[in-house]
Amino acid sequence: MFKRTLLTSGFLALAFACHGAAAAQDVPVVQPSGGDIEARLARVERLVQSQGLLDLLSQVQDLQRQIKQLRGSIEEQGHRLQLLTAKQGQLYVDIDRRLQALEHGGVAANDGAGAPGVVNNPPIQVLNANDGP
Repeated sequence: MFKRTLLTSGFLALAFACHGAAAAQDVPVVQPSGGDIEARLARVERLVQSQGLLDLLSQVQDLQRQIKQLRGSIEEQGHRLQLLTAKQGQLYVDIDRRLQALEHGGVAANDGAGAPGVVNNPPIQVLNANDGP
């Protein structure tokens, strides 16, 4: 890129120097030939196509960023699912323990005589459809 800039600035300096000499000698201006115009047109078309490629690159980068965000969300949801599954398992074990206590001892676990380390929850009141609040 630096070489191209250096070359361009060198050509511009040469052009200005020649322009001064040409103006002094009244050299006729030469119109560019068809090949020059074709070459310039091809260059412009390449630049336009490269802009399209840059747009595609930008879109790919945006999609990659979105994929990273979605992967992060999936990881968070997976962790939440693990926590909920563990909590559900604990609740199942607690319900099973309470039912076994009722079957074998006839005493509910919520009378204060539950197993050590187990929180005794108050009984749940069940409302029928006909009962009011």
